[in-house]
Amino acid sequence: MGWRYHCGMPVSYATLDLSYNPINYISDIANGWNISRAVDFLCLFFKRISRSSSHAQLILDRINLICDCTDFPFFSQIAFAKKSSFFNLVFCRSTPQTPYKVANYKVTRIPLDQFVCELTERCPSSCRCVRRPANATLHVYCSNANITVLPFELPELPKSYTKYKLDFSNNRFLRRLGRRDYFVDTSVLDVSNSRVQVADSVLDWKVILQIPRLNLYGNRLTSFPQSIVSVNVTTDELNVDNNPWDCSCDSKWMSDWFGSVANRLVDVVRCYSPPRLRGKNIVQMSDAELCGCCRCCCQESMDNQYAVGRRCAHSTAVRRLPRLPSASEAVHQIEVPSIRPRRVSRRRHGLRRVPELQF
Repeated sequence: MGWRYHCGMPVSYATLDLSYNPINYISDIANGWNISRAVDFLCLFFKRISRSSSHAQLILDRINLICDCTDFPFFSQIAFAKKSSFFNLVFCRSTPQTPYKVANYKVTRIPLDQFVCELTERCPSSCRCVRRPANATLHVYCSNANITVLPFELPELPKSYTKYKLDFSNNRFLRRLGRRDYFVDTSVLDVSNSRVQVADSVLDWKVILQIPRLNLYGNRLTSFPQSIVSVNVTTDELNVDNNPWDCSCDSKWMSDWFGSVANRLVDVVRCYSPPRLRGKNIVQMSDAELCGCCRCCCQESMDNQYAVGRRCAHSTAVRRLPRLPSASEAVHQIEVPSIRPRRVSRRRHGLRRVPELQF
């Protein structure tokens, strides 16, 4: 028609009755009237939304819609129209696109988070991809899908503000965690209860530790690369519990690093090895506990012989190490045993006295 409407425009008296028509989406009606925004469409028929007096009326009695996420912008405005008869006799019909939980219900009685779209394009095999406009997310469900590597591509995000929520949990053959381009648009990454042992490099962790919610619970991680201390961690919730963390002396730097991100940890990080430290909170471990008291004291004694035992004060068996003698003192302290000639017994060694010859 060439006519375009937007909120605030004056409207003459008009009635549009589309009852009992095989309409799939409310957006189809709006598009036919050159109305691209749901709010403009509702302004046309509802005085409570419009800033001007609207005298137009739309009748949709006994309309059975496809209730996926397509009409979410219209359904989200239902709260403004509950006192009107606009949606009173609009139902969700049973179709492959309509979630079974909402089929045959009135659209006014369905929670907004139930209007979702199943996506198939670029969705990884054995996974399920669902767009949920109610919380502006695109969920990728790959839990227990027997994947061996993270997918390299995912369905495109419909809006710039939409974020991925990725569930790659319970995959026993997933052993390596590498960065992906879609991580920058991810709000949740769940790789819990898998077999992840390592990430490719610290560059991977630099990207991964920017994801707001990161769940690595129950994997095979034993350590991080030490260069991770230079990474700016912005993750809000980090779960790395129930991993076999190595708390040996070579990994004592991790105690300080975990302490620096303690406010982001959702659970306690406990040591697994060595056995003497198993089950202890790595954040609360001292260098003396991580390296063993004897090694700690020996190291400090070389730095300051009067400071021996300072960091090992927690031990009840700590003793001051004795001062070692100098080289000259050691020489004078050497005792040289006296050597006396030994008398050899003839009889013992089987020797006989030879008689003297007489002439």
